[in-house]
Amino acid sequence: MTAKKDWQNRYKREKDKQVYLEFESWSREDLIDYVLQLRAGLDEMGEIAKNGGSGAGSGSQIELAETDYKQKWSYPTKIAFLLTLNKKPLTSEELDKLLRKHDTHFKDYTKPRNNLTVTLNRAVKSGRIKKIKVPGIRSLYYVLPEWIDKSGELKKEYSSIYNTFQ
Repeated sequence: MTAKKDWQNRYKREKDKQVYLEFESWSREDLIDYVLQLRAGLDEMGEIAKNGGSGAGSGSQIELAETDYKQKWSYPTKIAFLLTLNKKPLTSEELDKLLRKHDTHFKDYTKPRNNLTVTLNRAVKSGRIKKIKVPGIRSLYYVLPEWIDKSGELKKEYSSIYNTFQ
């Protein structure tokens, strides 16, 4: 156990040395400018997340297209992308159809549905996506965490899956 901890500490020290070497030749002004740029980028990303994916500042919206799909992404990232692209909760059947349509490697699996089930469970466990059960519907729906409010209910703009008979 101590050998593993020792290895982790040595790795962390070496990584820190590499970071210091990167900034060694920078002047104080360069470093301050860089930190300010990073903060501005973080602020912009925070605004985008707060607005549910809309662009910050200029009022422009970041629109995703099917062509933005990357084959090299991990499957949890691909699933999160498909949820974001469709802007609605999806069942595993719908995700299966979308992955078969977009992903060249997915259909090469012996049992693609089994792979999808494992991937969905892994993504839910890590918190990357959430699963919800809609009363009266057998299927589970998968959603992004920001689509759920603090009480665990689906936000109104994503509740198109509910069929209300009023």
